Parts: sequence; C-alpha cells; structure tokens
Amino acid sequence: MIAQHTKKPLFYMLAVLLGGCVPVMSLYPLYTARDVVFEEKLLGTWLQDNGETTWEFQRIDKPENAYKLFFSDNEGRKGSFVAHLVKLQNRLFLDVYPSELPWEPEDPNKVDWLYNSLFLIPAHTFIKVESVEPQLRMRLTVESELKKLLEEDPNAIEHTFVEDRLVLTASTKEIQAFVLKYADDERVFGGETVLNRKKPTRANAPKRIEPRASRPKEPERASDRRLEDIITSRKTWNVAFTSWFGRRAPDFAIRDITGARHRLSDYRGRDVLVVFWATWCPACNMEIPHLIELRKMFAERELVILAISNEPSKRLKQFVAAKNINYAVASRGGGTLRAPFASVTSIPTTFFIDRKGAVKLAAEGLVSLEEAKAIMQVK
Repeated sequence: MIAQHTKKPLFYMLAVLLGGCVPVMSLYPLYTARDVVFEEKLLGTWLQDNGETTWEFQRIDKPENAYKLFFSDNEGRKGSFVAHLVKLQNRLFLDVYPSELPWEPEDPNKVDWLYNSLFLIPAHTFIKVESVEPQLRMRLTVESELKKLLEEDPNAIEHTFVEDRLVLTASTKEIQAFVLKYADDERVFGGETVLNRKKPTRANAPKRIEPRASRPKEPERASDRRLEDIITSRKTWNVAFTSWFGRRAPDFAIRDITGARHRLSDYRGRDVLVVFWATWCPACNMEIPHLIELRKMFAERELVILAISNEPSKRLKQFVAAKNINYAVASRGGGTLRAPFASVTSIPTTFFIDRKGAVKLAAEGLVSLEEAKAIMQVK
C-alpha cells in the first residue's frame, strides 16, 4: 500500500522549494488521440534561464507520439514524466503526468523521483507552449492562481478538493474548452518558464536520430488490455487475495447510510466494486474523485459501487454530503461479512467483482479512474 504518511510531507517540502508554484492536477487528460502531435524540435536537453533546472525530452515507443520528460535541478532533485504535445485550434499545450509515483523510503532524501511527489494521485497537469524555437517558452498552470479564478467563478470548470489540493474533474472535452477560453489568462497559465537548448560538446554530442516510418495504429482501447498488463504497470496499489481470483464472491447483505439494502447476489449481470475505506485515510480521500467520475461514466444497470467503512453512519453521512459522493456508502455495522471481505486489513482495498459474481481482482491502495475502467472491461 502506498506510503501516504511520507508522500504528503514530501509534497509540502517541494511546495516550499518551488515558492508555492504547485501544478494543477486533472483526472482527465487534455488530449484525445487526434489532438496529439509530435514535434522533433522538442527533443534534447533544455536549460532554464537561471541555470537551476534542466528539462530533457526523449523519444519513447509507448505511448505513441509521446515524450519521456526528465526534470532535474542543481540540487540533484529529479522528476520523471510522460508528456504529450497537444494542438488545439492554433495553440500548443503539453499534457504531463508522472511516469511513476514514488514509493518513498523512510529517508525522503533517498527518493528517486522527488519531483513526482508533487502529484499525490495519478493525474495530469497542463502547460501552454508559446514557442519552441529559438527558445522554448512555456506557461505553467499554478494551483494557487487557479484557486483565485475559482473563488470568483466556482462554475468555471468542474473540480473538487482532495484535502487541500485542487483536482479538476471535468471531462477532456470540457478541459479543452476551458484552456482555450483562458489560454491568455494568467490565473490559469501564469508561471512563465523560458528554456534555452543545451549546446552539446563534441565529446557528448548525441547521434542524429533518423525519423522512422511507421504505420499508424489505432489507439489502444481499455478492453484490449490484459489483466496481467494492468497489474504489471500498476504504481499505486498492490495485488491482494489472489487465492480468490476467479472464485465466486461470498454473498452478503448490508444497508447503506440511506437505509437501502444491498445484497451482492442481486447484482449479477453488473460489474461491482466493493471498496473498503475510511474518512480519515489520505489515500482513500485521493481515490474518491476517481470513484465519483467512474460512477458518472456507467449506468446503474452496468456498475455498482459499494464503499464500506468501519465508521458510524452519522459520521459517514456528514462526510458524504460534504464531498458530494454519488455512490453507495455503508457502515460495516450494517451487515455481516465473510472472507475475503472480513479479512481486509489495509485501506483502501477494492474488490472487482465481474458480472458472473466472481472475484476478478483485489487491489490494496489507490486505483486510478483509468485503471478501474480497464480492469472492469477485461473479459
């Protein structure tokens, strides 16, 4: 399970180091496959005007038309990200997300990708690209500035707060409309960054990379991914209760905080997520926006989400109302559970139950929206 007790202090340490310039997080990307472009001129190493930070863009095979972005400063702190160059109308943007979330050791100074700790959940951030040559000029989204806009107009874009972090929950289409509308507004794109290309010395001059001809491929669909591939690529959760995979989940009945009764066997023919969580758990709170969006994406006849906590119903009712949770929440006191459900010791833990009532997967830790969709759609 992800070490949230370490991750949060790391984030606040970085916020101080960066003078409060914390990026905005979004659950959804800025791009669809047709919006992505690849610009050869971005490849290479770039130095910030003040010489304190280095950005290096590398070509990678997967995802297609993406860059691996390495970020480092003169103190040796590093970040590893995946970046897509996005063209919307006549404007260019970068969509950036962490290539991995750090699993921190006890000593924060030993974290491999310290700058990845700015992202407390698997999420995207956006950068406006004003020019590539002769300088790479960009404007970053800054959380503190966007909060000012949202204070003036809370309906400017759909969002939520995970503890004190701003998280955009709008769809890709809505985010695109938002960034185009506010592309020149410093409350959205305010942090200017100017980079100059690093001139290679003769000793370390890179070899010229010849462009490769390749057949265009259809973008990978979630249903094309194998469960083994999803498990292999996971970053923020561990596989649990493997002996139950493929076995019929034991039936149970429980009442949620509204009084509605839920019996697992009544949901044959639907995907079911049984999530064990608590209101005080940081990772659980970070997972809530993903579950809210997942609930919006699928009809009740397709998906059931049942979140179970040990806490009293009164506390859960207050929390659900404050967070606008749109899926069923129950207190464990509202029903009797058997193994494997009764054996949960870490939170959040999510059981994915298929439409035949069998356990497809159990995950300890934060499962992102995209991962949950992919797991559900594996046949």
